[in-house]
Amino acid sequence: MERLKEVLKGQEENSIMPFFWQHGETPEILLEYVDKIHECGCGGFCVEARPHPDFGNEKWWEDVRLIAEKARKESMEVWILDDAHFPTGYANGLVAKKYPQYLKTYLDCRRLDVVGPLKYARLNLRFLKGRPWEQKGREKDRIIGIYGAKRAEEGAEGRDPVVPDTLVDVTDQAKDGILYWDIPEGSWSVFVVFETRAGGEEATKDYLNPLIREATEVLIEAVYEPHYEHLKEFFGTTITAFFSDEPRFGNAKGTDKWVGKAEMVLPWCEGLDGKLPFGKEFLPFLFADSSDSTMNQVRFAYMDCVSRLYSENFTQVLGEWCRNHGVKYVGHHIEDNGAHARLGYGAGHLFRAQKGQDFSGIDVISNQIAPGYGFHHDAFATGGNDGVFYHYALAHLGASIAHNDPGKNGIAMCEAFGAYGWNEGLKWMKWITDHLLARGINYFVPHAFNPKEYPDWDCAPHFYAHGNNPQFRYFSILMKYMQRMCHLLQGGIHDARVAVLYPAEGEWTGDAKPVEQVLRELDRNQVETTIVSLDDLERPYMEEKAFRVNRNRYECLVVPYMKKIPERMAEKLLMLCEYHVPVIFTEGYPEEIVPCETNPVWTEGMCRRETSLDTLRGAKSHGFPGSRTVPLSELADTCGRWKTLETSEYQEDLISYHYVQPDGEIFLLFNENPAKSLKTTLSLSCHKALAAYDAFSNRLKALSVCQEEGKTQVSLCLNPYESMVILAKDTWNGYPVEEAWRGTIQKSAELQGPWKLSFGDAGSYVRVPDTSGFQSLGEREKLIPLSCEPEFMDKTGTLRYEKSFSWQREPRSRVFINLGEVYEIAEVFLNGESMGVCICPPYRIEITDQLAEGRNDLIIEVTNTLGNENKEFMSHYTPIEPFGLLGPVVVEEESDFTLSCCPAAT
Repeated sequence: MERLKEVLKGQEENSIMPFFWQHGETPEILLEYVDKIHECGCGGFCVEARPHPDFGNEKWWEDVRLIAEKARKESMEVWILDDAHFPTGYANGLVAKKYPQYLKTYLDCRRLDVVGPLKYARLNLRFLKGRPWEQKGREKDRIIGIYGAKRAEEGAEGRDPVVPDTLVDVTDQAKDGILYWDIPEGSWSVFVVFETRAGGEEATKDYLNPLIREATEVLIEAVYEPHYEHLKEFFGTTITAFFSDEPRFGNAKGTDKWVGKAEMVLPWCEGLDGKLPFGKEFLPFLFADSSDSTMNQVRFAYMDCVSRLYSENFTQVLGEWCRNHGVKYVGHHIEDNGAHARLGYGAGHLFRAQKGQDFSGIDVISNQIAPGYGFHHDAFATGGNDGVFYHYALAHLGASIAHNDPGKNGIAMCEAFGAYGWNEGLKWMKWITDHLLARGINYFVPHAFNPKEYPDWDCAPHFYAHGNNPQFRYFSILMKYMQRMCHLLQGGIHDARVAVLYPAEGEWTGDAKPVEQVLRELDRNQVETTIVSLDDLERPYMEEKAFRVNRNRYECLVVPYMKKIPERMAEKLLMLCEYHVPVIFTEGYPEEIVPCETNPVWTEGMCRRETSLDTLRGAKSHGFPGSRTVPLSELADTCGRWKTLETSEYQEDLISYHYVQPDGEIFLLFNENPAKSLKTTLSLSCHKALAAYDAFSNRLKALSVCQEEGKTQVSLCLNPYESMVILAKDTWNGYPVEEAWRGTIQKSAELQGPWKLSFGDAGSYVRVPDTSGFQSLGEREKLIPLSCEPEFMDKTGTLRYEKSFSWQREPRSRVFINLGEVYEIAEVFLNGESMGVCICPPYRIEITDQLAEGRNDLIIEVTNTLGNENKEFMSHYTPIEPFGLLGPVVVEEESDFTLSCCPAAT
């Protein structure tokens, strides 16, 4: 396994690019921070301009050149965040200043309800939106069309629907802001559809229109080209990528902006009406409901069009420029709370939006993913955090795009750890890391190194914080762990035989269940899965009972419940059925297939044609022969035949990830429960030799296995926060595989007080055996949180616990020290030597090699987070943990029971 060899030799490629914020600091500080980033094991960084006062001017070029030269000297990479401030799309102000024609444009609609008959009626259209005193800035509003339609009778579904058959174009009957119309008998609505610059998200009002290629080229002119001009010699070697941060439509603030459901202006550009496959008279149904499926057809066609335009005229334009200049184009969009398939914060269709990127990208901030928070909870982010989406969909989305798009080369990036507040320490970061790795993320942008004077409230935590973060001395432990794991999980294929259909189009056409409901059931039952989009099914390689997308082979497709689906989706699902690929609909079949732009033309009657499932291409069984429907509660059992590992009993907290390299296989197993251990027996369909890999110590260990009913079985015990990597290959000859140890505790003793106690903050910390920087706190009989004492309620730093104990060790045994509860990082010293560091549970360290017969001097150092000291805004969403060693501290001696790799598995 070549990648394993590289990892064992310390030759892994860099997969970590933390944000490095710029505020115009002195050269000394900038160079110090590059050293600190390099020191902790990161092979590069992403320069973030957001707070810099002189972006694109002399001071900026001085700073970036200084940083790039330093990075080149240290063989580090540099990425450039591609705008003056967050989010990408401002173009350093150049759009508003020089190219106002490329500012965001919107479509809006004014609805007037009238009652007839009334001949010679006149309607005042001079106030398209707002009150008279709110008309400033609307001088350039342009009416696209004016249409009348009869309101549906009471009882019709929808919000005040109108009848499409009654649509009448009255645009020509308006003059000088007055509509002259003989209102027919009955209740009618008049829709004035117009183009406007007013409305939208206030924070991005001066942003470029991502539907227009020329607008994106302004961003290139303002940011990309100047960087190439000033720093050309670094491109492709030291400067390796531009990073876009959360570009969006920005037609409204928020994540819940469904077309036709939320009151908002819509993304628009000149000529867009000519690209839509229906006449302008149907535009009102982007805003108003119809008495039939017309609104679903119109909304699907619109979302399909604007999401494609976004991809073609924004992301792909930037990606093309980058690759032509020897660098990559990376970044992420806002996926928050399901916005990935919506307007507002979203870009309409996440798979399309990232089409031009060289890596897929997501971000995890503000407690979106946190131990135990798989439910909707309050948070800094708009709308709070939908924990079900974040825990069960977000990482899958990023990884799936990387797996299915050949342009991504399998790299799925995540910006992680930012804006959690100072309460977040390495313990949570490790849990978040494993959560993401176990769902396919294999590249990280940690957030952030901030050289601004400490303390700075901006999106903490900050990893170094001018030496004030006491956990920074352990930060390299996590970074090296991440580097090794990312390297192992690149270059191969995720062995997911079950695909889940991305339901964006179903959401556009009507009600759809969120994809995370399906993914949660599969995750909790160790069913490996990847999300595939409808675009991925445009040209799949079909096999009997399977289909391929990129390098991935899928033997089943799960369809999340969608009340209505577009005709294009129905055709692709039918194609799979015809090749006998199992298609599983959750919670029932679609109730309706909505005609869409596949119709030749949208003329009278065509738009309103409804197609039933029974008539779709002569299909049978609800239109999809051989398919079936299952309730969510039965989905995992139905998909069980495609699992690559089984557990001896249900383990809802066990997340598995099966990754296949050309010369071996990897099983990553993670216990997501932050409070409970899990024990089970794994049955693997793999018949190769197995070994365990510890990415913290970078060591291989033999596994005890047995064969039963043609499967390899392994006992698995994972404590909270613990993960395990099982590797499989034909033989382990030539690899440094250590003997397995399956000892049982034969002797143990709890260490009682008194404990000698001292404290040192980050600035005064000195390594054992030096005590000069520590303040003596006397002795404590009991281990209780020191944060309970008034003097330490606001203290951040390191507590040093000291005591002596005697031990007589039996031959051929091993001795461990179990620290019990710790908050939150623990380092153990025995007789003056460090035995190891635990950045998260379980807090258990072997002390055999340094254990003396008789008296032993024990020191336990416990380091907390800056959340104890800085009780700032972002930290108030999570509890402040206790500070100290709670124990019980137990010395445990295990009997000798060694075992080499099982001969049956070699």
